[in-house]
Amino acid sequence: MQIHVRAHTSGLKCKKCGKSYPNVRSLKEYLKLHEKHVAFQCTSCDKSFTTEHSLHIHVKGNHRSGYECKCGEVFKPPIQCARHTKKCLST
Repeated sequence: MQIHVRAHTSGLKCKKCGKSYPNVRSLKEYLKLHEKHVAFQCTSCDKSFTTEHSLHIHVKGNHRSGYECKCGEVFKPPIQCARHTKKCLST
C-alpha cells in the first residue's frame, strides 16, 4: 500500500501522459513504452514487454497451464500444488 501511495505523491510523473511512479526505475521502464522500445515479445499472444521479468510474470500468470502432482491432479497456484502433494504423498 505504501508503494501505491508513493506512486501518487512522489512527483515522478511521465511528461507525456502525467502518469505517476514511485521511483525512477519504474518511470524509466514506463517511458520505454512511449518510445516503443519493447524487446521482449510473448510467444503465446501479441503482448510485448520492456523487461524480461515483466514477460516472465505475464507468461506465468496468463499462459502456464498449471502445476501437476504425481497423481495427475493439476493446480494453477504452485502453493496449492505443494499443499496437495504433501497430503497426497503422506497417504
